[in-house]
Amino acid sequence: MLLVLIAEIGLILFDVNFNLAEFLGQSEELVGGYWVPLGNIQVLGPTLMAVLSAILIARTRGRYTIWLAVIILVTSFTIVYALDPTIFKEMLRLGVKEGVRELRY
Repeated sequence: MLLVLIAEIGLILFDVNFNLAEFLGQSEELVGGYWVPLGNIQVLGPTLMAVLSAILIARTRGRYTIWLAVIILVTSFTIVYALDPTIFKEMLRLGVKEGVRELRY
């Protein structure tokens, strides 16, 4: 996650704009069993960190590790909302859909 964060800071500082959805020809990609919306490359970093923290929440047993993952998840959602509110809506929809799917099993 640290490498993703460093790459994200570099992309924001140097104002790199590259749309992955247009380049790959698809709007979502499966990462670690979770669907991640694609779009501007600046938004992909926090989205990836949110997915990784959700995986950490699901697979860890430690109380403090879970809280750290929750803080990372909330921060990632906040960064995505600050960068692009339309991607935030899509990410929230996918997150709720995956959460409901996990609760069923």
